[in-house]
Amino acid sequence: MNSRNNQLAISWSLRQLQIVAATAELGNIRQAAASVGMSQPAASQAISKLENELGERLFRRDVHGTRPTESGLAFARRINRALSYFFDAQHKAVAAGEISKRSAANHRLATTRQFSIFLEMVEQRNYTQTARYLGVSQPNVHRAIRDLEKFLGQKLFHSYNGGLELTSTARLLAPDISLGFREIQQSFDELFERRGKHQSTIIIGCLPHVQTELIPIAISRIISNYPNVKIKIVDEEFAFLLDRLIRAKVDVVFGALRNPIPNENLIQETLIFDRLSGVVRASHPILKRDKDISLQTLDWIVPPERTPARVQFENYLSDNGTAFPTRFLECGSIAATRGLLENTNFAALLSISRIGSDLKENRLALLPVQHEPDPIPIGLCYRRSWHPTAVQAEMLQLLREVSEEFV
Repeated sequence: MNSRNNQLAISWSLRQLQIVAATAELGNIRQAAASVGMSQPAASQAISKLENELGERLFRRDVHGTRPTESGLAFARRINRALSYFFDAQHKAVAAGEISKRSAANHRLATTRQFSIFLEMVEQRNYTQTARYLGVSQPNVHRAIRDLEKFLGQKLFHSYNGGLELTSTARLLAPDISLGFREIQQSFDELFERRGKHQSTIIIGCLPHVQTELIPIAISRIISNYPNVKIKIVDEEFAFLLDRLIRAKVDVVFGALRNPIPNENLIQETLIFDRLSGVVRASHPILKRDKDISLQTLDWIVPPERTPARVQFENYLSDNGTAFPTRFLECGSIAATRGLLENTNFAALLSISRIGSDLKENRLALLPVQHEPDPIPIGLCYRRSWHPTAVQAEMLQLLREVSEEFV
């Protein structure tokens, strides 16, 4: 149930999920069935089928009604959040004129399997690659997309320059459907946690040019506590990770925090402050000068635009009476920057924590300047609406605890 194939094998319609949520809320399957427009036998059958597929009893039936078990309550909370996202997508599409109210009603017939395939198509923009990634046949991918388009009354993809592009309908629906689908994935994780099988997946985005030791230490501790937990590290630039974070393709981003915060639906949490300094290779000719060093004479490797490191770099030059260089190389890769520094006369502004071994082994050296830049706040960024599983919450706590060891 925790693999891509198993999640595809279990296919629930939104209507089935609604009956679970309604039964947990009302404690009466007859009333719950009426609230979602199902017959009581059909509702009972839907719940029994879902319990069999999950291998978990969600409800207790007695003379007082149908009461959720503890697992049922936890599962229903996740399902309620998932449904909220799914129906938000529907309402936004109706409000934008992308789908009709009649098509929105059909949306309840869509299944989690179709959503899974749709979301992977959003990533791959290719039927063959989607089928290969999900381990299903290409005709199954075509059928899932075709059925969704039939429910919605709109195309989701169109041909463009020999490939596929998202239609405006797909672009509008995808973010909320992705958030809802992540809630369903986490409902699986929580059911495993209740059985003592901690198999949560934690997806961490890591920004370049930041402290590198903290994340590995925290990961080693969480794996020691929960050997079956799955950790995914996505090392990319901020714009990419921000998009992934908003769409729940990443759970939390670790790196330099932004001011102002880039999205009102996100929370930033400072863990440590990272110190940057000007750096050149240890044998750089400028270090042999007796008089004051002029930063203006150096060729610079500069951080990418619209990043905290770029702001710090510009302030660093300004505070030391130097204009922005006319000759520079823009680079967001710490590995490439270090390689260039060691083999050329370029200079760069780097995190001291990233080059500690280079300084100790005399490969790189700090530029002696009058004014060093202010430290950069480093920490976590996550969705305001995110409800981590117990293991995910423990991972966040470990990151906080490990960060205190670096203060």
